Amino acid sequence: MALAMHHTEQELGWAVNLATRDDTTAQTFHHRDGADPASLYRPAAFTHDLGTQHVLHAVAPILHRTPTALETYHGVDRQHSLSLAHALVCLLYRPANEPWPPGVPYVETLRMLQNLTGDERLLAADILGRHLLHAATDLPANTVIDILDHMTSPQFTRAGGLSASAWLVLAQCVHELAGRPDIPHDQLSRITRRFGPRAPALNTGGDPLTRLLCLLTEAQTSTMWHGADHPPGEAALTEASTLLERLPHPRPPQVTVGLLRLARDVGADDWLALHAEPLLETLTVDGLQRLRPTDIDWLQPLVRDEALLDELNLVTRRWRQR
Repeated sequence: MALAMHHTEQELGWAVNLATRDDTTAQTFHHRDGADPASLYRPAAFTHDLGTQHVLHAVAPILHRTPTALETYHGVDRQHSLSLAHALVCLLYRPANEPWPPGVPYVETLRMLQNLTGDERLLAADILGRHLLHAATDLPANTVIDILDHMTSPQFTRAGGLSASAWLVLAQCVHELAGRPDIPHDQLSRITRRFGPRAPALNTGGDPLTRLLCLLTEAQTSTMWHGADHPPGEAALTEASTLLERLPHPRPPQVTVGLLRLARDVGADDWLALHAEPLLETLTVDGLQRLRPTDIDWLQPLVRDEALLDELNLVTRRWRQR
């Protein structure tokens, strides 16, 4: 599915009248003069064109969710072109046994995303971000840094260009890259400085849960915590606990456990003495199983309820009992 694997009959550069200034200049085009692809449904059904109906059925999610992607093209040269819809499908079909196929069109995809607006832009960026989270460890350092640098830039995220949920995915991606030896520290630091509570993307659908998950993701490594410029002490803890209080019950157990660990990391002993047991009591039995025995070591002295202590001791026994 990569650009290098195009068949001649699949090339649409001539059909949609793409042209470049020379054979080496790549540009992005938006073709607005073609027929609405959705109009193909009726004639295909009327003539019982089963082949076309198969294709329309397969691409229906693109037709209905990101129709502009079908007619947004990147002209590579006078012989080759690529639509954004094709590029997004290429990301899905990255072979598991070939982690870095040379034709996967990351650069072209980023350029074409600029032509989308509104919900289409948000969805396409989310697709690219979720792909990057799973592919980043296999990609060359310069490729993954270039993509992250572009997608986290103020130019890309401002004016609602990236959703808060996609921002969370990118935060998780940066977290996974922290400590990777081939990633230049200065370049990763430039990207991590864009995170934190004032990131513009958090204003696009940034509900309390997404904001809290972003903060807790940033707290998973010292690289991100320092880069996102969180103040030392309990200021971030106050922000996180405020976000947690805005969540309805039942709350996702990972955010409660994450908040307790954050309090431990910032040295908020007085806060933990007051809040640890009430927070633990909001967790179900299964939720308590998200704790590790190293958590129990410092939580146990803060708990008085016998039933809760029994559950905490069970966690420890499952890890340490011989």
